[in-house]
Amino acid sequence: MPDPRQARFRDSIRQILAVPDSASPERVRAVAVKLRHHIQNRLAHAPDEAFAEARRRELQHLDADLEEPRSSAEPSPSRRGWIGLLGFLLGAGTATLLAFLLAPPLQEEDPTPTLDTPARLSVDADPKDSAWTLYHAEDDFIVAEGLTDGLPRNVPDGSYRLRVDNPACPDVWERPVQLPSGESRRYAPTLCQGEGELIVEASEPGARLKIDGIDVGQTQGEGRSVRTGRHTVAVEKAGFEAWEGQISIASDERLRLHAELTPRPQEAGEAREARRQAAQASPPGATPAPTPPPPSPPASASSSESPPLRTRPGAGRGGSKSWHDAIRHQLVSDYDANDSGSLNTQQEIQSIPCPVLLSVESSYATGGLAVEMVHLYGFDGSDAPANTLGITPAMRSYAYDRMKSCGLRTRL
Repeated sequence: MPDPRQARFRDSIRQILAVPDSASPERVRAVAVKLRHHIQNRLAHAPDEAFAEARRRELQHLDADLEEPRSSAEPSPSRRGWIGLLGFLLGAGTATLLAFLLAPPLQEEDPTPTLDTPARLSVDADPKDSAWTLYHAEDDFIVAEGLTDGLPRNVPDGSYRLRVDNPACPDVWERPVQLPSGESRRYAPTLCQGEGELIVEASEPGARLKIDGIDVGQTQGEGRSVRTGRHTVAVEKAGFEAWEGQISIASDERLRLHAELTPRPQEAGEAREARRQAAQASPPGATPAPTPPPPSPPASASSSESPPLRTRPGAGRGGSKSWHDAIRHQLVSDYDANDSGSLNTQQEIQSIPCPVLLSVESSYATGGLAVEMVHLYGFDGSDAPANTLGITPAMRSYAYDRMKSCGLRTRL
């Protein structure tokens, strides 16, 4: 005669499993087998050892419960243990999960059940170095994860949410997926959708632009369409140190870069060494006296006396930041005899020919500003940022006298 306590227990398990009372023992056992995959995944992602130990105990009880049953007249020790454990867990608030571990008793002639055949999942993506994560559709916990290498993996069958992302891409691919038992599913999403516009300007004309190692032409300030995401941008020219940087561009974004190229030491060494020797030509131990500014050149003086400043195309309108940066770079490159990165000695200021200073003023005038160059950049004592035109504040008044003697426009 069936034990009424076992009948009440089986009815309670069916209620917790949310299966009808008419569900066969095979159906209840199949649900318990699926739960085994669930517990194994939670064990793999256990936040601490206590949590992991609890999951291992659950698996031990479940494995014992799935063994070929003993006589139905006498419940096994594992069965009695599960009954007591279930009562404890119900009071702890986690019975919904662990109640799956119990299956109703089977007749002795029933065969031992086997685990469900897993589903097969493979994920590929563009870009290749993306990652995928498979979430449970209801509980939102992680079931599996990996790189988008296209290799198939065994996962429990069921309903999931598949997410593919890449740190270089602003967009994320995410879809609900159904993975049937024993079947294979393959997904190959494309990330980094859309294009942005990249504009690169270089301080030197004729420089070459490379995007992700591919030469795309000269840096002429023209917009180029690039795929959204991260890219390596390089600007190169013979005789200059290569400029390189990393960018991240979003869809429909317009990104502008300015590449300041620096002459290589071996290219500028001979000119700087000549200037250094000239500055040190005085006798040993002698202190070079300050050289007074020369008298103002006659009105007929022109740039033919010495080469003017080599202004570069695309440096910007006179007085703009790009114009100032270009002029400062050229003056320091040509007349910085002590390699300090600025013009900080009287000898360096004096070495700038008057035609060069006049050509700088002439280039400045193209901006159409209503204020004199020497006033805008603080050479007449007005406020100005440090190192305007590459000249340090300590040398600004000396440079002002030099500019006046060369005929530059001043207010005094």
